[in-house]
Amino acid sequence: MPHSRSTENCVRPYTLGVRAETMNLARARMLQAARILLLKRGIAEFSIDAVARRAKVTRQTVHNQFGTRSALLEALFDQMAQQGGMEGIAAAFRQTDPAATLSEYIKVFARFWGSDREMTRRIHGLAAVDADLGKTLAARQERRMVGSRNIMTMLSRRYGH
Repeated sequence: MPHSRSTENCVRPYTLGVRAETMNLARARMLQAARILLLKRGIAEFSIDAVARRAKVTRQTVHNQFGTRSALLEALFDQMAQQGGMEGIAAAFRQTDPAATLSEYIKVFARFWGSDREMTRRIHGLAAVDADLGKTLAARQERRMVGSRNIMTMLSRRYGH
């Protein structure tokens, strides 16, 4: 009969739920630290080390969670997008009428751009002087442009040139 492992008799049973929650809380602290550093100090003082100090975690913890400074910025942008309602883009593209798609697309972006204006302004200003940040924002802008071009194609097909 094969031997099966059980955590019932373990002195310290492994519980992913508690560990995952701890990791999620640390991630939230790191993203909040990144946000504060960008707002208060700018890109010149934005580093993995600075985020770690502010979040009260080790540099290795930040590195393990995000990998690079650019990936940390991407995660911060993803958080801003989520909090700004960008998930509504999918619903916009599920519309059957291209005009409704365009209307919903505009509403989603208006909501997003109005949701965190100070941070958005700061990031775009910093992107002008930081090449990595500029590349990250340019990639996001290109995704928006692809969406816009798709809507224009849909409108053209429906209503003509």
